[in-house]
Amino acid sequence: MTPNQGKLARPAVFRVTALALSVLLVLGFAEVFFWLFWSEPWYERLPEQQIQRSQSAFEVGGREFVIRHPPLGLSKLPDTRRILFVGDSFTYGSGVREVDTFVSLITAKLNEESQRNGGPLYESFNAGIPASMTSDWIHLFDSVAEGFEPDWVVVVFFLRDGVEGVTSLGQITRIRNEMAKLSGDSPLYRYSRLWRYFVDRDAQARLSDEYLGRLRNGYIGNEQQTREWRRAQANLQYLEAEAARLGARFALVIFPVLFELREDYPLEAAVDEILRFGNEERMKTLSLLPAFRGRSAPELWVSPLDQHPNAEGHTIAAQAVFEMLSASEHSGD
Repeated sequence: MTPNQGKLARPAVFRVTALALSVLLVLGFAEVFFWLFWSEPWYERLPEQQIQRSQSAFEVGGREFVIRHPPLGLSKLPDTRRILFVGDSFTYGSGVREVDTFVSLITAKLNEESQRNGGPLYESFNAGIPASMTSDWIHLFDSVAEGFEPDWVVVVFFLRDGVEGVTSLGQITRIRNEMAKLSGDSPLYRYSRLWRYFVDRDAQARLSDEYLGRLRNGYIGNEQQTREWRRAQANLQYLEAEAARLGARFALVIFPVLFELREDYPLEAAVDEILRFGNEERMKTLSLLPAFRGRSAPELWVSPLDQHPNAEGHTIAAQAVFEMLSASEHSGD
């Protein structure tokens, strides 16, 4: 290398060295930032976020069910109309006060409207069972429906309810095990909070895609994947037939997963399949997806790690279901 070449190379080496040092300095500051503001890993916070401390179990028909209240023991009074709401934790209202559940809000709205028009008194029973499937709904329905004397049976069907093996507890356990294994296998993951941040973000995105894929395939997949959905269809047909036997009207409400509520909703095909079933069976069927579409999903969650609807989410659902029930009550449809 000539003296002139050496003079030319020195600035280039300096620039590369300065750039490398700048990158290292930024990474160092980022690492310090994540150490200072790091909280418990997100997958370790999942169980705490999912715990509902207010849940109580009541014996109904020889079995214990986690429901809001034991069945009403009073006979229906004249000029009273009763609504039996059936479903899972979304109907129960996990994470919100009872007064903020869509069951309570719908009942209050119907009574406000009825009072203005000199109509009947509305009463409801929240038969939502957390972590349940449609077969659980039938057990509870068979125990309480006849004594409750419903005028309406409203089944609120969350997209998870027709898919086998996709329970909140199961998902949490699997995620924790996978992330704990990653922590044990990777020293860099254990000791670098910055590296952990990016790995966790990637893992969350991958697990989310897998979850959505399982839900989608549960309705439009192969025979094995749609087995629970076929079972759920038979159970919904049973509930509708039993409602008719009791002289009650029946409605099927589809509650979407509160995730990416945009025009190209990732689970649109699953919602369409449930709508197809309801329409083919001539059930009164309402999808809540239009009511939620365009909203920011995280703003409707109980917490960043619990996608049950918060009070605002219940308010949106309540308005849509109220409008359907009110219109049906006035039209007799």
